This record gives sequence, structure tokens and C-alpha cells, in this order.
Amino acid sequence: IRIWSHHFDIATLILLPGIKNGEQMSIGIGMSPGDKSYNEPYWYVSPYPYPATTNLPSLDGNGIWHTEHWFGAVLTASQLLSKDSLTQVKVFLDSAVKASQALLQES
Repeated sequence: IRIWSHHFDIATLILLPGIKNGEQMSIGIGMSPGDKSYNEPYWYVSPYPYPATTNLPSLDGNGIWHTEHWFGAVLTASQLLSKDSLTQVKVFLDSAVKASQALLQES
């Protein structure tokens, strides 16, 4: 786990086999305490290289796709349901990782 000093978010990077558009494929997964994108804590999953932003798959756990200035699946603290938020975060992360893998496999 790394803490990125420019945003103070905690993240990990999954390197995937293969190259796409001349870049190593990867998926970043993390949690930010808030920044200029969201003025509240949020979890994110970001595939790289960034895929096209059309026809994006739906996300479980009340997650959304963020497409301005960077690309990734997001679940903000305000989107958490009051009941069993830990399970909701896990469902979101699992869904977002699977969706990211699928997006990276598209040509």
C-alpha cells in the first residue's frame, strides 16, 4: 500500500499482463480523503490506459464512473447506505475491478 503525497490517498496498483496502446495495463485501487474532484472521502478503481468513456458497464454498490480529468469508478462517502457500508464498499470494489478488466480487454 502506498500513500501518494500529492493527494494523500492510499492506493495499490495491480499490474496486468499485456500492453495496450503501448502502455502496461494496470488497475489502481484506492481511497482518497477528498480532493478537487470530490470534496469528501471516496474509493476509486482506475484502469490504465484509460479506455473509451462510451458504453460503460454499470457498477454495483452505488458506484459511478468519473470521466473528467481522470477515469475511474468512484464510490463517495455520501453514496454509502447507512446499512452495512463495509459490504457495500466490497461489492463496489469487486464490481469496479471486474468492469475495469473488461474495459482493458476491449480493443
